[in-house]
Amino acid sequence: MREHTSSDFKRASKLLATLALIVVVLSYAFATPVNAGLKPPPPFPVNSPVGITNNILEAWVETATLGPGVGTYTICTGPAHTNPGQDVFYDGVAHSPWSTYNSIHVVDTLRDYVTTTSAPAPDLGFTLVGLDNQPWLVTIFTPTRIVIQWTTIENLLVEQDIEVIGTTIADTFVRVTMTVTNKDEILHMVGIRYQWDIMIDGFDGSWIRPWDATPGGWLSVETPWTPPPFQYWETTNDPAAPVFSVLGSIMRPPVAPPPTPPDTFMLAAWGSAPAPGLYDFAYSFTPTGRTVAGPGLDSAVAYYWNPVELAPGAIRSVTAYVWCLYVTAAAPPPVGGYVVAISKLELLTPWIGLIGLVGAVTAAVATIRRRKS
Repeated sequence: MREHTSSDFKRASKLLATLALIVVVLSYAFATPVNAGLKPPPPFPVNSPVGITNNILEAWVETATLGPGVGTYTICTGPAHTNPGQDVFYDGVAHSPWSTYNSIHVVDTLRDYVTTTSAPAPDLGFTLVGLDNQPWLVTIFTPTRIVIQWTTIENLLVEQDIEVIGTTIADTFVRVTMTVTNKDEILHMVGIRYQWDIMIDGFDGSWIRPWDATPGGWLSVETPWTPPPFQYWETTNDPAAPVFSVLGSIMRPPVAPPPTPPDTFMLAAWGSAPAPGLYDFAYSFTPTGRTVAGPGLDSAVAYYWNPVELAPGAIRSVTAYVWCLYVTAAAPPPVGGYVVAISKLELLTPWIGLIGLVGAVTAAVATIRRRKS
C-alpha cells in the first residue's frame, strides 16, 4: 500500500470544496420561494408597525411617518390557525406593511389621497397627496383593532378601521372599513379604492376564482368585474398543488357590519412582474388581460367604490373582509390536517435530496481514496 501523496489530498480537497459550494447554493435555492415575484424593497424602511390579532389571524399596520406610509397594512395567519405562519398579504409573516394601501379619490378638487409613500401615479389632471403629510391620529388601539384618522385639505375626515373579529377559525375575519365624513361647508365627490397584495405560501403570483353556490374556474389573467356578480372569491398559491386558501368578501360573509359590494372588483398585476400594475397607480387602473398568476409573477386584487356626492355632514363608509375558512356546504374544504402534513413534507423533501447528494459525493471521495491507496 502506497502512502497518499499531496496531489491525492488536493484532489480530495477540491471535491470537498465543490461539495460545500453545492450545499450553499442548494440551501439558498430551497430557502427562497420559487414563485416569489420580483418585488422591489419597500420605498422606505418599515418604522413602527403594530399588530392586532386574535391569534388566528394577524393584521400589521404602519403607524409612523418617514416609512412606507401610515395606514399601510398586511395580514398573516397566527399561531392558533391550522396553517400558522402563512402570508395572506405580501410580507405578512415578516410583519412588514407596505405593498397594500388604500386610496381616496376626490373628483371635484382633483386630488388622489393615498396611504402609501411610494408616489403612485395619480389620475390624469389629479394631484397626488400622501396622507402622511396630512394631520393624522391613531384614535383606537386595542389588541384586536386599530383606527387611524386623517383630515384632508378639503376638510374631509378619513378614517381607516381595521379589526380582527372572531374566536374560532370558523368565525375569524379581518375587517377593513374606510369612512369619509364631509366636514366641509360644500359638497365633495369621493371614490374609494382598496389595493390588496395577495400572497399565499410565498407564492406572489396567486390565482383567484369566484364563488357562488359553486366555485367558478381558476383565473390567472387580469380580469375586471363591473359589478362583480358573485358572493366572494378565493385565492390560492397554485390550483394544481394548493397549500393554503384565502377568501375575500363581495356580498358575503353575513356578518356585521356587512361587506359593501364594490362597483368594480378586479384581479390585476401588482406591478413588479408584469409591470406596471395596481400599486403604481393611485386610483384608476385598466387591466389588459396579462397573465399575473404563476411562477415568477405577481398578482393583486382591487376593490373600487365609484365616486358619489357627499353633502356637508354626509358620511360614506365601505367595508371588506378577508378570512381563511368559511363554513357552508358550498365553501372550500378546511385547510388543515392533511394539507399541513403535505406542506411539512414538501419542506423536508429538498433537504432529503440534499442529504442524499452529500452522501453520494462523500462516497465518491472515499472511492477515489481507496483506488489510490
